[in-house]
Amino acid sequence: MTEFVALGIFLALAMHTVLGGADFGAGCWQIATRRGEAGRAERELIARSMGPVWEANHVWLILAMVFLWTGFPRAFAPVASGLWPAFGVAGIGLILRGAAFAFRHASHHDTEQRWHGHMFAWSSPLAPFALGAVAGSVASARIPVLVPLGPVEALCHPLPLLSGSFALLLALHTAAVFLVQDAEAAAAPELALRFRRRGIVTALLLGGVAALAFPLFAQAAPSFHARLMERALTVYLGASLAGLVTIALLFSRRAALARWTSALMSGILVFGWGLAHIPDVVPGQLTLTDAAASAGTVRVLAYVLVFAFLLLAPALWLLFRTFRSGGTRRGS
Repeated sequence: MTEFVALGIFLALAMHTVLGGADFGAGCWQIATRRGEAGRAERELIARSMGPVWEANHVWLILAMVFLWTGFPRAFAPVASGLWPAFGVAGIGLILRGAAFAFRHASHHDTEQRWHGHMFAWSSPLAPFALGAVAGSVASARIPVLVPLGPVEALCHPLPLLSGSFALLLALHTAAVFLVQDAEAAAAPELALRFRRRGIVTALLLGGVAALAFPLFAQAAPSFHARLMERALTVYLGASLAGLVTIALLFSRRAALARWTSALMSGILVFGWGLAHIPDVVPGQLTLTDAAASAGTVRVLAYVLVFAFLLLAPALWLLFRTFRSGGTRRGS
């Protein structure tokens, strides 16, 4: 049951990586928007694509955090308290980003809208980078409560920084691919071409960062690297194949299919990460069994987890379908 709940948590994180990552990445791309009408059109496309459903994406992150806290309290405590600077940065990013997005649409003056737009754009990279750094610290067992390290020292290491960069690039890639189809639906071929190029470039950069990560994991996180090669290598080869197919689909202007392959790549990457962790939460330091709550609690969580996915997945699908179809009709 503990392994089932753990994989459920990683599945929720995979859903957040795809859907929340697309929204984070869209906000990040706003940093690169041009001035004038071209930039205005791009910002309007991003806002329209995120629309009224963007906050719903964070339900997967909340689900994962609550289940980690309830099901594995002896892991949640050291990770949350030991890596508090990263979680603090992620929280600040989420709060500033949400407030700026809401206030920008409620503002009536150009200066206020521009200021809120800048705050929204520059706060968007904080959460994916910080959460990626947390993942790198956990995989390399750099948890201050469990090993003699300070919080900043644990995070300021090449592996957490590379993991944070990879997570940010993944968000940028997912957003670029998703925005291609939205630009085509809005009859904006120049914007579609711009985001198509960004999707291809970020996919290539992801491959480069992944190539750097494997030898770094072998040096800084040997236990995790061994499991990665033993259990998840085939999974990651599948993710690489999905990435190559995404590039090919972007070149052939099949944005609708590229969305699915891009989402598949992101989900596979996170789920493979989870496979490499089991049976540990912190490799070599804390096992799932040692970190888990009582058997009764874990059993109830397993049932609740299944119910949550059965409830949330179709509800969010209907929400996205309703507002996306409405946005497409307005843009066409």
